[in-house]
Amino acid sequence: GTILQVSGLYAPSEKLTAAGEMAYANGDLSLRTRIDVKYRQFGAFGEITRTDKNSPLNSIGAQPGGRKTEALAFYWRPEGRFNLSARFNHTEITRLMNSNLANFERSTFYANAGYKINRNSQLNLRFLDQQIETIVPGSSSKFQIETRSFTISHNLRINRNLINNFETGLNFSHETRAGSDLDSGFNFKEQMQLSRGRNSVTGF
Repeated sequence: GTILQVSGLYAPSEKLTAAGEMAYANGDLSLRTRIDVKYRQFGAFGEITRTDKNSPLNSIGAQPGGRKTEALAFYWRPEGRFNLSARFNHTEITRLMNSNLANFERSTFYANAGYKINRNSQLNLRFLDQQIETIVPGSSSKFQIETRSFTISHNLRINRNLINNFETGLNFSHETRAGSDLDSGFNFKEQMQLSRGRNSVTGF
């Protein structure tokens, strides 16, 4: 098809960048906008995309259907030992009427905090919250899955040849509409890596 597309960029400095584009095709409008901000040890970005399900743009690197996405991210990286980051993503895909594929919606929130105990030791805390919803083709019933996990990991370099990685956490997963648990429990991983020259051996 024929697409009329207009894009723009505004970057007054390296700390602020804003970009956007609009595309008109088949009587419908699609758009994308993004902004990046940096200030000292802080940084953030946000992006919104709207692609109409009848747009020819869907044939470029995407499955047929409309697409809505929102993404937000934030990070703090001071010169000291502590760092913090968080991001949120939401995606909604609406299929064409004659498509055998199902509509799909997913939202994810991820947060990570890291602390460098010393030059050989790093501690990380992670939290993940993800929700997925889909509709069975030809049916009005929805399937909704919600997953949450809490993870603690510790990376330790014992000497120049030996590295130890430890990770443990809790995960909870259930189908919200039926109220039934799917996969919940405790996980534990211990991994040791020995390297010498170009060779390495790993056990976990």
